[in-house]
Amino acid sequence: MLQSLFILPGHSHRQLASPLGEWLTPLDSHWIWWHYPATDTLWEHRQLNEWHTLTALPRRYQHRCFSHAGPSVEAPPGNRSRATVRVSGSVARTQDIGASTPQQPAVAPSTLQAAILALPPTCLWAVQHAQSDDHGLTVA
Repeated sequence: MLQSLFILPGHSHRQLASPLGEWLTPLDSHWIWWHYPATDTLWEHRQLNEWHTLTALPRRYQHRCFSHAGPSVEAPPGNRSRATVRVSGSVARTQDIGASTPQQPAVAPSTLQAAILALPPTCLWAVQHAQSDDHGLTVA
């Protein structure tokens, strides 16, 4: 009965009928495989602070294949996506790649002084001298 509620009918690969939604922890430290779309690189998280990179092979199949390039001295970039990978010998094949991790929204300045300091450099000429005893409350 549960299968008929959550799995698309007639799909042998057990695809969910509707996505589960956003991950609660976008950059989970326990997730092993990550994909960085800007360089089409696959990252494997083996142990704490130990990352290995895999480079994309020429596209021949529906799923992307990657070859082990070796350990990396750096962690992967922050805007990476979760990946589900199947390893066969020396080749890793992606089964699925999730949505990229959401960027943290910018926090709005809480005071007039903070808002002025947050202006782009090209706009700072407009406010050269500003004084406010109530953090801009009377202006708002």
